[in-house]
Amino acid sequence: MSQNNNGVYFSFLVSENDAIKLNDFGRDVLGLDMENSGCSYESRKHASLFASKTRNEVDYDQIVKDRENTTITVQPVGWKIIKSPNTGKDCLALMINSDELIKHHEEIKQITGLNHAFDSFITYISLHYDVHFTKVDINNLPVRNFDIQ
Repeated sequence: MSQNNNGVYFSFLVSENDAIKLNDFGRDVLGLDMENSGCSYESRKHASLFASKTRNEVDYDQIVKDRENTTITVQPVGWKIIKSPNTGKDCLALMINSDELIKHHEEIKQITGLNHAFDSFITYISLHYDVHFTKVDINNLPVRNFDIQ
């Protein structure tokens, strides 16, 4: 979780072993420079969970603590380019299916009483920031069949 004076952001970090697998895949299969995939905060492999442009007096640390031992296994289903609201750069997102992430998103929304900062909540893992793929490129990228925690 991160927070500033204006808002709050929650995400689940990908396990260290799976982050290595994703980095290897990005480098070896997709030809990406995985050492330069964004700022140190953004380059951590993570699944966004909830973002709000505002905050209130909720105990955000308790929300994190309640989820600190949570393990969610997901399967990749495709790719999408998502523009980073922080940097304006294109993020290569590995789309995933996860009812569990959706459940946690809805719980945080209910606990905080805040609105999600985006029109819809989609489940994905941020793989690389500052990519220069076209829509055709994205449609032709391979999707590996492996579980990610």
